[in-house]
Amino acid sequence: MPKSSGNKSDQSQPIQSLPEKPSLENLRKQAKTLFKAARLDDEAALVQLRAFHPAWESRSEFSLSDAQLVIARRYGFPSWSKLKQHVEVLEFWSLPDELKAVDDSSSPVDRFISLACLNYTNDDAARRVRARELLVANPALAQENIYAAATVGDAAVVDEMLRRDPSLVNRRGGPYNWAPLLYATYSRLNSEATGHSTLEVVKLLLKHGADPNAGFLWDRNYLFTALTGAFGEGEMGQINQPEHQYCYDVARSLLEAGADPNDGQTLYNRMFTGGVRHLKLLFEFGLGKKSNGVWFKRLGDQLVSPTEMLQQLLGWSAKYNHIERLKLLVEQGVDVNRADSRLKQLPYELALVNGNRESADYLLNHGATKTSLSEVKQFAVACMSADESQVRTLLAKDPTLIRQLGFQRIELLSRAAEADKRDAIRLMHSLGFDLNERRRTTPIQLAAASGHLEMVKLMIELGADPMIRDAEFKGTDLGWANYSRKTEVCEFLISLGCTY
Repeated sequence: MPKSSGNKSDQSQPIQSLPEKPSLENLRKQAKTLFKAARLDDEAALVQLRAFHPAWESRSEFSLSDAQLVIARRYGFPSWSKLKQHVEVLEFWSLPDELKAVDDSSSPVDRFISLACLNYTNDDAARRVRARELLVANPALAQENIYAAATVGDAAVVDEMLRRDPSLVNRRGGPYNWAPLLYATYSRLNSEATGHSTLEVVKLLLKHGADPNAGFLWDRNYLFTALTGAFGEGEMGQINQPEHQYCYDVARSLLEAGADPNDGQTLYNRMFTGGVRHLKLLFEFGLGKKSNGVWFKRLGDQLVSPTEMLQQLLGWSAKYNHIERLKLLVEQGVDVNRADSRLKQLPYELALVNGNRESADYLLNHGATKTSLSEVKQFAVACMSADESQVRTLLAKDPTLIRQLGFQRIELLSRAAEADKRDAIRLMHSLGFDLNERRRTTPIQLAAASGHLEMVKLMIELGADPMIRDAEFKGTDLGWANYSRKTEVCEFLISLGCTY
């Protein structure tokens, strides 16, 4: 979306953000209201006109089209037609809220497809088990429509349907109103029955003219493409959101057919685990280079630029010590002396502050500037590195350092727990850090979700409460460990009498 309307009054009347779910009907009403108010010389309306109409002073009459222009420029668009086009794109490509999860649909085939595919709303392994049970009980589901056949990977059925009606290849439908290619790439049914292969279905659909850049907008903001579906993963973890059964073959087929490698949601979803195989494939097809892809044309500045995508990935890699990925990104020319827009800190500092000396040294050896850290940041580095001597030295000079950390205390505890840095946890606990402090989660919940049994044991021994519930999902440590399928942690917590 444009960031500025470009007129000289922007400083006095700042550009407004569009509503979370804008509609053309509502925007038209705003324009009509402004038009009527201006005709009545309403002062608030006149202020808007002077601020956002580029030729207001020379106008002798004020029309509805003038009001529409003002509304567009107030939201940062150069014209009403550009605003209208943007909202139409959002309305057409967005996944409606009521379609995000249709597990309880009255339609058996829709219910089956919903359970079999990732939807990035309520994904978990149990849904796929239920989908397989439905198919065993009713094999005819695979032949109900092209969306079911694509989900199952029944290439013969898909081929026959396309022969009868070639226009089906890009026709949207099924429980999520997707093109058939999306069902094939988001399917996690993983059927190995004779004649079933979602990879063959992907190849068949592409051969018949399927759009390799097929996609949808989740929550009207986040672009999920066929490529995103193939690579999978995400915030819910590899067990609940696994990669596609034929991940790299499907991804290569899409890329060879013209899929844009600058897929920001793929980079985000795969950001948590530190792998590089998907990146090497994407780099092979031009990841990081300027894109003229269809989604960049449709969404404009709503999408992060290819350069910034990689900058964010470098920052994350430095913070979480994904050393192999960090090396690959540096080799590909990502700027080691630039802060990304998400973490807003130089990669070298991110590595240091999170106790990742290996990453910090690598960055220094490959051009990063050795920045001088404030005493607060030095203190954070010492805590994460479990450097008690340095911690005591800094506190002797300034006893207020712990207080100065503020919210960073919980961040340091969380990172140490998630990274299984037990010595760091011991040190911070000895300094009076509260192990039960919670923002979104408590530190021990991250340790439980990561499967760090010895860390969980240590933190409980030091006073962490395993029954505190997180702020978002209201889950306990056991709930987090169970969701991530960390069996040993679950068994230990149950032995202590913990509940979900």
